[in-house]
Amino acid sequence: MIPFVSLPKSSAGVTVGLIAMVLISAAALAARQKPMAWMDDANGYAIAGYDPVDYFVKNQAVRPNAGIEAVWGGGSWNFRNTGNRAAFLADPQVYAPRFGGVDPYQLANNHTVQGNPAMFDIYEKRLYLFYDGVSLLDWKQDRKAYIARAALAWPKAAASLGLSSAKNMVAPGVGKNKNGFLFSKPQ
Repeated sequence: MIPFVSLPKSSAGVTVGLIAMVLISAAALAARQKPMAWMDDANGYAIAGYDPVDYFVKNQAVRPNAGIEAVWGGGSWNFRNTGNRAAFLADPQVYAPRFGGVDPYQLANNHTVQGNPAMFDIYEKRLYLFYDGVSLLDWKQDRKAYIARAALAWPKAAASLGLSSAKNMVAPGVGKNKNGFLFSKPQ
């Protein structure tokens, strides 16, 4: 519910009042939207503040300190430069990690485990994050089979974590702890 805001009589006051109403409305909508990728508790960024575009541009995990940010899918994303931010905002589904950054190998084996942004693979123009090197190596043995199994497991995993789960969504939201995040260590 959006709170009632009374507007002042002056035109400047009316403008300020209208801006306040828009900001309150936007904040209310953002509060209801689930993140499209896991949010790091330490810095508040999706995928721990790594630049999602640099995985594709530089083929490496880059955590920039440039202060260039964007909000998409209920979360804040961090970028190395404004070009990367513009590319991401033009088509975020291309750059956001599939399964919200949950390790797809572990997901295929019915474990919901947060991927480590430094452990990644780009397969068929999609970004996947992995818990560790073992998951990544096992994943590379049969990516297609693991993707199919992870896609089947994702709706149940997303529901158990209180997430939205669209069938072909690139980066559905992720879980809960004190900031809305829940993952376990793989078995």
